[in-house]
Amino acid sequence: MSLYKFLIDHREQIIAASEKRTVALAALRPNSKQLQEGLPIFFDQLAEVLNKELKSVGTQDELKITDAAGVHGKELLRLGYTLTHVVHSYGAMCQAITEVASINKAYVSPHEFHILNRCLDIAIAGAVTEFETILQGENKKRELIHMGAIAHELRNALSRGRISFQMISKGIVGLGGSTSKVLERSLDDMETLINRSLSEVRLRADSKLNPEHFSIIEVVSQLIITAEIEAERSQQTLQVEVDPEIAVFTDRQLIQGAIGNLIQNALKFSKVGGNINIVGKLEGDKAIIEIHDQCGGIPLTKMAALFRPFIQQNPDRSGLGLGLLISRQSIEKCNGTLNVHNEDDGCVFTVQLPAHKQIEKTPAPIV
Repeated sequence: MSLYKFLIDHREQIIAASEKRTVALAALRPNSKQLQEGLPIFFDQLAEVLNKELKSVGTQDELKITDAAGVHGKELLRLGYTLTHVVHSYGAMCQAITEVASINKAYVSPHEFHILNRCLDIAIAGAVTEFETILQGENKKRELIHMGAIAHELRNALSRGRISFQMISKGIVGLGGSTSKVLERSLDDMETLINRSLSEVRLRADSKLNPEHFSIIEVVSQLIITAEIEAERSQQTLQVEVDPEIAVFTDRQLIQGAIGNLIQNALKFSKVGGNINIVGKLEGDKAIIEIHDQCGGIPLTKMAALFRPFIQQNPDRSGLGLGLLISRQSIEKCNGTLNVHNEDDGCVFTVQLPAHKQIEKTPAPIV
């Protein structure tokens, strides 16, 4: 029996075995109607190529099977599969053919297997190319959206600040009024956006950590200076309970930026007159930093989306929704974790970092 006739006679059995292997390789992801249609399309193209003499019409058939593979590659990408899954899903087709041939005791000549493997190579190349093309296009689109959003937010803050400054400088309003607060808030917003952008650039461009020894209270104390000004505007209270003995050995810039984002987030979303508590403690070999806010809590159905870009869970839509994502990425780069849970009428963001012994200060020499 020829390989082509074997494929036609056992079409459904091979497709079922291939689909089973593909799903298993894809971490048990659900099937879709389009995926189930993709495998038969590819199988039929494969059988057609095998039935022709590739020397005379090979180029045309290669294009056909590459197109079919591209359709399948798009579907795998839509389902969130990795590039590895794309490659292995086509390997699953070859394994399924071998498996069904063995079960049915069908003889396949070495020459026919050579043709089969060649066709699979063409299919894999087509799927991978399509996958990479789509992925690169989506990445570029995300980058443009990201850059545009940052520019838009900076422009808004600059516009508010410029108008406020002009009104103050012309004597239309006084220095101590609400307009000066708008100017101050605009400057703060621009500073926050710039700091977050610098942290993100650092995460992308510099793969190396610059570790140094420092205490958590040092970082928090620096951040509180500007945070207290922000708290006064909303009659909020900032409380700091950080053990001065807690120290870490990691990248100060990344940690300071991450904790700063969390504090600003707590101030922004907590109610007027609310309390924001910053707690630092030692638990075993872990340094724990907690930021307690009074934002009213977050529905459990929306909790997972907190760390996604451009997601905001509060009616105050100012900002990009990038602060929490950048904070988590910074902390994870420093071998730590960032998690959140509801507590009373607010949330608790918990940072966990490997603790380090506090540096013993060398006594000054006696002169």
